[in-house]
Amino acid sequence: MITKVYKLTLLKKLAISGKYCFLAMVFSLIAFSCIEESSKVIDKFKGEEKEVIFSINIPSANDVTPQLRSINLAQENTIQRVDLVAFHKDNTGSYFDYYYQGTLDSNKTPGESTQNCRVKVRLASYAQDLVIITNAGTRVIDLINSGSGQGTSKEDFLARLEYVLPKAGNTWYAVSASDYDAIPMWGETSTTVTQNTTQLSVSLLRMLAKIDVQLDVTNSAAIKSVFKMKSVSLYNTLTNGRIAPNSSNIRQPGDSVIAPSLPTAPANYVGPLVYQDFTAPGTPDVAMKGAIYLFETKAPVTTDSLSPLSATCVVIGGLYTTDTAQSYYRVDFLKNGKFQDILRNHRYLVNITSVTGRGYPTPDEAYRNKAVNMGVYIIVWDEGNTYNVDLK
Repeated sequence: MITKVYKLTLLKKLAISGKYCFLAMVFSLIAFSCIEESSKVIDKFKGEEKEVIFSINIPSANDVTPQLRSINLAQENTIQRVDLVAFHKDNTGSYFDYYYQGTLDSNKTPGESTQNCRVKVRLASYAQDLVIITNAGTRVIDLINSGSGQGTSKEDFLARLEYVLPKAGNTWYAVSASDYDAIPMWGETSTTVTQNTTQLSVSLLRMLAKIDVQLDVTNSAAIKSVFKMKSVSLYNTLTNGRIAPNSSNIRQPGDSVIAPSLPTAPANYVGPLVYQDFTAPGTPDVAMKGAIYLFETKAPVTTDSLSPLSATCVVIGGLYTTDTAQSYYRVDFLKNGKFQDILRNHRYLVNITSVTGRGYPTPDEAYRNKAVNMGVYIIVWDEGNTYNVDLK
């Protein structure tokens, strides 16, 4: 009898154990399913929607020049992914409503300044702010899945939408015309979507600024006879940036910005970021182009004695006359003696007009001291409005 009781007890334990194993497997499958679902936007919308064509315009004042390395206009205009984020607009503000990923026109020519894409929108009696974000990878959908969904204001949502470089010391990835990271862009339009809405248009602004450096083209041969450019070092940049600008910093009708929009927690990198590739669209010894891209930065307070050390600047290295060791020259972005903001979708051309003597022996000494022996003026193109401003 003892043996039989033991056997029965053992069988019961095995049965109970088997039940728990089965339940554990079911729970594991449910948990795995939840993990899978968490990577998707859960949308229970049952109303009407339709697909519309978005005509996307990318303003630019750049010239198209052949390139072997670095990037230029075609790459700066490249769109690889389109995300639409819609906000319900009323008299209290704009609040997150829904999200769809767009489909690029299969007949598009890469790099064109005007491209079409198809995006679903929802029919509604209320006005909608339709925000287009391009080349942001999964950052938009990740932000929505993190909890920035229903009820989130547009300003709060867009303020959290950031692009972060992998680590401090990284430059924007622009190795060649076939190997680069497409630049994230933002644009938006406000409308009430009805059955009659078939096409909408939006102008985009790139989130990055661009810096080119050259010997003045009107006198490059004479300048090159005394100075050959060999490097450009960039100081005081950010490792993170906002993909969309703050609405208060946008010049209406929304085709340009008037002030930088910084992340909630800007991560400054003193640097330097060193650039030494002068191949096309640049020219060895003469011009560096299509290599230096950076997030927006804010000018320091000029009354601060240390402000030059926190200002975004470049240090140009090169060979003066017959020297075999480089001299280094600091160049600041100044206007009327005041440091300037670095703004998205702007191109800054550092134009060297003269070199009258040696610079500092190291980049660090040049960075920590005043500019010497190099005549420069900076031409700034606002790529949205296509006008330029000389910084002198």
